Amino acid sequence: GIRWPPADLPAERLFSVACRVAHARRRGRWSALPLLSWHLNPSPLIPNLKIVRLPSIKNPFRVGQRAVLFPRAAVQTELQNFAPEVVHAHDPMSVGLAGILAAWQLHIPVVLTIHQLPWFVAAYLPRFLSGPVERALWAYARWLSTLVQATITPSQTIAEIVHAHGAGQPIAISNGVDLVRFTPARTTPHESEQLLKKYTLTQPIILHAGRLDADKRVDL
Repeated sequence: GIRWPPADLPAERLFSVACRVAHARRRGRWSALPLLSWHLNPSPLIPNLKIVRLPSIKNPFRVGQRAVLFPRAAVQTELQNFAPEVVHAHDPMSVGLAGILAAWQLHIPVVLTIHQLPWFVAAYLPRFLSGPVERALWAYARWLSTLVQATITPSQTIAEIVHAHGAGQPIAISNGVDLVRFTPARTTPHESEQLLKKYTLTQPIILHAGRLDADKRVDL
């Protein structure tokens, strides 16, 4: 099927996914995997990969990020030409919404992965607007859930929150972690103490591996 990516998905991750799918489909009936993007450069060494360029604008809330508006016509055309068996949406707005609506019209089943909840948007708004906007987005989520055949969340907790707001019954599929890569053995018995001293750190230490944006609430 087609993966409809959010605009802020890292280019290297998106390209990696597209390459794997394209290679997997070389032996199948599909001649080309359409990849809708605004910033990727196609590799001449990757077969069955078609880059579809979409117009975009600068995102005023994110440094270095661009956003696609609502490319319904382009998405509809690619879906009709590609004729996928399923559409996997990762974005409830913009390209994702265009894909969901086009798939619904073409009677193609849709799976939606939920990466963010309404309070993601509310975190960027003044307090007097955050409540009404969050309620409106939950209403939107409930409507969107009627257009898809399945929803996925990265945790059971998020699945329960979505269900409690009446936006379907998501399936929790957590992101995998390479326990060998992310649990490296200590190089020396006293490595922890050496690192504390080297970087002038005091315990407790909290590591944040993510974006420094308002929705992440790093200040907490």
